[in-house]
Amino acid sequence: MNKSVTRTMLNLPAGYFGIVLGIIGMGFAWRYAAKIWSISPVIGHVLPLFIFTNVIIGLLLLRTIALLYQGKLLLRSELPAKRTN
Repeated sequence: MNKSVTRTMLNLPAGYFGIVLGIIGMGFAWRYAAKIWSISPVIGHVLPLFIFTNVIIGLLLLRTIALLYQGKLLLRSELPAKRTN
Protein backbone atom coordinates (compact mmCIF):
# COMPACT_ATOMS: atom_id res chain seq x y z
CA MET A 1 0.00 0.00 0.00
CA ASN A 2 1.21 3.42 -0.87
CA LYS A 3 0.18 6.11 1.57
CA SER A 4 0.55 9.65 0.39
CA VAL A 5 2.04 12.03 2.87
CA THR A 6 0.69 15.54 2.77
CA ARG A 7 3.14 18.18 3.78
CA THR A 8 1.86 21.44 5.10
CA MET A 9 3.85 24.56 5.60
CA LEU A 10 3.35 26.67 8.69
CA ASN A 11 1.92 29.98 7.61
CA LEU A 12 3.52 32.26 10.20
CA PRO A 13 2.95 36.01 9.88
CA ALA A 14 6.11 38.10 9.59
CA GLY A 15 4.98 40.26 12.51
CA TYR A 16 5.67 37.43 14.94
CA PHE A 17 9.39 37.81 14.33
CA GLY A 18 9.13 41.46 15.34
CA ILE A 19 7.64 40.46 18.68
CA VAL A 20 10.58 38.23 19.51
CA LEU A 21 13.18 40.71 18.30
CA GLY A 22 11.49 43.53 20.21
CA ILE A 23 11.57 41.61 23.49
CA ILE A 24 15.23 40.69 23.04
CA GLY A 25 16.10 44.22 21.95
CA MET A 26 14.40 45.66 25.01
CA GLY A 27 16.54 43.43 27.23
CA PHE A 28 19.69 44.51 25.38
CA ALA A 29 18.71 48.17 25.67
CA TRP A 30 18.14 47.83 29.40
CA ARG A 31 21.51 46.18 29.92
CA TYR A 32 23.20 48.91 27.91
CA ALA A 33 21.35 51.59 29.88
CA ALA A 34 22.58 49.94 33.09
CA LYS A 35 26.15 50.58 31.95
CA ILE A 36 25.47 54.24 31.23
CA TRP A 37 23.21 55.12 34.16
CA SER A 38 23.21 53.72 37.65
CA ILE A 39 20.30 51.30 37.28
CA SER A 40 20.17 47.59 37.93
CA PRO A 41 21.05 45.35 34.95
CA VAL A 42 19.02 42.50 36.47
CA ILE A 43 15.83 43.76 34.84
CA GLY A 44 17.46 43.46 31.42
CA HIS A 45 18.14 39.79 32.11
CA VAL A 46 14.79 39.03 33.72
CA LEU A 47 12.49 40.94 31.34
CA PRO A 48 12.79 38.60 28.29
CA LEU A 49 12.53 35.56 30.56
CA PHE A 50 9.44 36.98 32.27
CA ILE A 51 7.71 37.74 28.97
CA PHE A 52 8.62 34.33 27.53
CA THR A 53 7.25 32.61 30.64
CA ASN A 54 3.99 34.55 30.39
CA VAL A 55 3.62 33.59 26.73
CA ILE A 56 4.13 29.89 27.56
CA ILE A 57 1.60 30.08 30.40
CA GLY A 58 -0.87 31.81 28.10
CA LEU A 59 -0.46 29.14 25.42
CA LEU A 60 -0.95 26.36 27.96
CA LEU A 61 -4.06 28.08 29.27
CA LEU A 62 -5.42 28.48 25.75
CA ARG A 63 -4.76 24.82 25.01
CA THR A 64 -6.49 23.78 28.25
CA ILE A 65 -9.56 25.86 27.42
CA ALA A 66 -9.63 24.40 23.91
CA LEU A 67 -9.47 20.85 25.27
CA LEU A 68 -12.22 21.55 27.79
CA TYR A 69 -14.40 23.04 25.07
CA GLN A 70 -13.73 20.04 22.83
CA GLY A 71 -14.75 17.71 25.66
CA LYS A 72 -17.92 19.72 26.17
CA LEU A 73 -18.75 19.42 22.47
CA LEU A 74 -18.15 15.67 22.53
CA LEU A 75 -20.34 15.17 25.59
CA ARG A 76 -23.18 17.28 24.22
CA SER A 77 -22.89 16.41 20.53
CA GLU A 78 -26.52 15.34 20.32
CA LEU A 79 -27.91 18.80 21.11
CA PRO A 80 -27.19 20.47 17.73
CA ALA A 81 -28.61 17.45 15.90
CA LYS A 82 -31.94 17.78 17.74
CA ARG A 83 -32.19 21.47 16.92
CA THR A 84 -31.82 20.96 13.18
CA ASN A 85 -34.65 18.40 12.89
